Amino acid sequence: MSGEEQNKKKLKSDEIFGKINQFVTLQKNEIANYNKIFTKVMDKIIAILKQEDKIFKKYQRPMYTGSFYKLTRVGKPQEFDVNLIFAIPDLDYAEIKRGRPGFAKIKFDQKKVSPAWVENKVLNKWLDSNYYLDNDKIRYWFESVFQKSLTPFKDVNNKIILPIDSGSNCEAKFSVDLVPVLEFSRTPPLPGFQQSKHSWHLVPKPLKDGEAPRQNWRYSFYCHEQDLLKKFGKVKPVIRHIKKLRDTQNWSILVSYHIETLFFHALSDKKIDDNIPQTVLLVFMLKELSKAFKSGTLNYFWDKTFNLFSELTEEKIVSVQRHLDKIIKEIEAEPLAMTQYFLTKEEQDKIKEDPTACLSRPFPLSSDSKSKPQNKSAIKNEVKTLKNKIPLLEASFKNLIIQKEIDIDSTTDNT
Repeated sequence: MSGEEQNKKKLKSDEIFGKINQFVTLQKNEIANYNKIFTKVMDKIIAILKQEDKIFKKYQRPMYTGSFYKLTRVGKPQEFDVNLIFAIPDLDYAEIKRGRPGFAKIKFDQKKVSPAWVENKVLNKWLDSNYYLDNDKIRYWFESVFQKSLTPFKDVNNKIILPIDSGSNCEAKFSVDLVPVLEFSRTPPLPGFQQSKHSWHLVPKPLKDGEAPRQNWRYSFYCHEQDLLKKFGKVKPVIRHIKKLRDTQNWSILVSYHIETLFFHALSDKKIDDNIPQTVLLVFMLKELSKAFKSGTLNYFWDKTFNLFSELTEEKIVSVQRHLDKIIKEIEAEPLAMTQYFLTKEEQDKIKEDPTACLSRPFPLSSDSKSKPQNKSAIKNEVKTLKNKIPLLEASFKNLIIQKEIDIDSTTDNT
């Protein structure tokens, strides 16, 4: 058997893939624990917001999104994305028009606008002179609701204390992207879009320049994407591996949504065979990523006119792409090289010391300690809106303490 044939045979073995997988796969029990605590935190915050603001009462429900709920998350389950779905007057009659690539505009008919828009001073400010829904004004309203609603809970140290009983003695840290969104069931104005059972959403992502930035709303097809990934069981572990490689190699230009989009295209083009070994699939998708880097193009799956790589500089792309090609070449020659590039030095040492030590490796959640019996457990939580960050810090299992910081220039991306 030639050396090349031996290497191909090695790629068909998922032994190394399995070892790495133990460092990127979350345990079911820790996912359940984090979900339980996080849901209680969100329920409390939303209840307060609904009590203090009339428009917030039009809030319908939370939609938990992001890689954690797609099961493509790598690392501790500390980052959550929550879309707060709102119902506003006459939305069903508004016209959804094409905006800039990857975005849409929401235009209301002046003759059909209900009196609620004029009678309510806040709503009246949300429409511009041409009756387009202004995403900037909605974000500012959302920020003001937080400030107004949470102020009564401030203590002398300017921290906000919310009574929350998590039901257990535990310690956790949450980073939450909390975003107001609008929901639609009609077909979006996108060429080639196939209607499905799922609704889609528009998100008020801040834009600083270009044509009518305050009129443009970013598309979100989270439910469609989640459904697409569910159909192929092998892709999620491979997605997590590529994210792990990115994190270990510190490729900051490559966000999680880039990686997932690469898989959306491959699945749609039927390039992925669910029967092949995961290591073979991993190498194939790394090559697809390299091709995207070389062309400088990764089109948004739902609107091919929108290049997700458009804001990346050629210098940064070339640097990562060359490193990636080197890694692919070494993995094809010897799959064991995966551990060198995908794992940190500490993780590599764990495998060398005891190959079975990481077979059941939950991330630490409980903070119970016999050496510190007097200390209360804390839930550390950070809430970020699209234009402001509202960290929620230092919550005991009976009380949630919030310290608020505002960052006007912050944005939300899929990372």
